[in-house]
Amino acid sequence: MKRYTLALGILAAFLVGCAASALHVTDPTPTLAQSHHQVHPNTVTGPCFKPAGTDCASTYHFVHGNTTLTTGPACATGVGCTFTSDVFFYSSAIFANTNYQCSVIGSDANNDGVIFNAFQVHVDEVKFTFRNETPSTIPMGTNFDVYYTCDGA
Repeated sequence: MKRYTLALGILAAFLVGCAASALHVTDPTPTLAQSHHQVHPNTVTGPCFKPAGTDCASTYHFVHGNTTLTTGPACATGVGCTFTSDVFFYSSAIFANTNYQCSVIGSDANNDGVIFNAFQVHVDEVKFTFRNETPSTIPMGTNFDVYYTCDGA
C-alpha cells in the first residue's frame, strides 16, 4: 500500500508540474522594479568586436542618413568637385574622435556617374566631395541626393 501511495504522490506531483507549465503559453510580461536604482539599462554597442572577441567601446555607433547637397562651381570631367555645405551630426550622433569612416552613394537628376569621397572634418562634421566621371561638365547648383553611413567611436 505504501508503494501505491508513493506512486500516486509522484504521479500527482508530475501532473501538477505539467499543468502549471501548460498554463504558461506566452512570454512573461515584464514588471516594473520596486526601485529604479537597481535596474540597469540594456546597452547595445552594435555588431562590433575586438580581435580577441570582446565588445567594442560603448561609444561605437552608426550614423545613417540622407540629404540633398548642391554643387559649388561647375565641375568638369575628371575633376574633383565640392558641394556648398557639409553634413553635421548632433546629440548622440557626434563621434568621440575623427577616426570614424563614412560611405556614401547618390546621384543627381541625370544619374551622372560620380565617385564620392568623405572627409572627417570634425567629430560632428563630414565633408562629401566627388569626382566627375561623366563626359560632360556638371553645372553649378546641381542637386545630388546623397545617402551615407558613418561608423566609429
